[in-house]
Amino acid sequence: MTRHLQLSIVAVTFAAALTCGAPAVAREDGAFPVQGERLDLEPPAGWVLTELRGEAQGSYVVRYEPDATQRAAWKNAYVTIERLRYPDKATLESIRAANATVAGQVVSFTMEQMKRNCSAGLTLPPRMTAPFGKRSRSVQAAFCSTTPGSALGESLLVAALEGEEYVYRVHFVWLPQNEQEREEATRKMDERMGSAFMNAVSTARLCGGAVPCTTVIAPPRGAAAVAAATDLSGVAPAVQAWASAWSAKDLQRYLDFYAASFQPPSGSLAAWKSQRAARIAKPGAISITVEALQVRADGADGAQATFRQTYRSSDYVDVTQKTLRLVREGQAWKIRAEGASPAR
Repeated sequence: MTRHLQLSIVAVTFAAALTCGAPAVAREDGAFPVQGERLDLEPPAGWVLTELRGEAQGSYVVRYEPDATQRAAWKNAYVTIERLRYPDKATLESIRAANATVAGQVVSFTMEQMKRNCSAGLTLPPRMTAPFGKRSRSVQAAFCSTTPGSALGESLLVAALEGEEYVYRVHFVWLPQNEQEREEATRKMDERMGSAFMNAVSTARLCGGAVPCTTVIAPPRGAAAVAAATDLSGVAPAVQAWASAWSAKDLQRYLDFYAASFQPPSGSLAAWKSQRAARIAKPGAISITVEALQVRADGADGAQATFRQTYRSSDYVDVTQKTLRLVREGQAWKIRAEGASPAR
């Protein structure tokens, strides 16, 4: 059997294992009781934890973003860190037989997801591979020139690091802020953003057990109290109604779900509205479905909804992990910010 065929078979098997290992159980009880080995990766200074879900003794995902005062300077960036179970013994043996690494396969699988979700071509510079203790680390940069969440595209770096008990996947994503940055992103990586990510990945280490962790995985202080004080019962119906308006191609009703303070991921609000109107006006039926919807408090008076979004038309299917940040306007929940990342 050729190495290429071996890796093709491994990719199918490993993709199923990686998907099944994705975190599914949300916890918002004030502290996340992570147990066992984890990746100690320090986000850039001034970044705060904004998402926390998964299993105490298994897979989980955490997300960090710049605080509100630094968001523009960091180009609406965020980083997610996932702890994933290794695939079964047979798959691991197949990976070794193909002279490949688990870290490399995680990155390959992630890039295949990105290719499917990138509607206008994915730029992939050479991948970097290096030791991580006794195991392996793999890093890949990419740029997608158009995504559902950003008309100016999305730059990202993906790393996979092999631990003793788990494998870790790290996404670092940022958005070009204008056409010039978008054009530059097709040729080279933003030096400041790339340096911040590579520094975090190169200094990451395994911790837990006998090795203490320096980063604390816990919601911002007071998150549990805020969640208890904020009535979030109307958020899920609002998200479903937003998706229904989009599916019905009812432009005005769709736009009414956005807050007066809404700012698109890139470009001006007028340009964003014009783009949305043009896309919704295209001939043919569309369908937007919302699955695995999770809602939590976001600050003193906001909410954050995360879900798996599937967009279908007669000739196109797009699946993403969507995040909506909402705020009350009167009695209604309205969207003040939105973003998308590859579906897990």
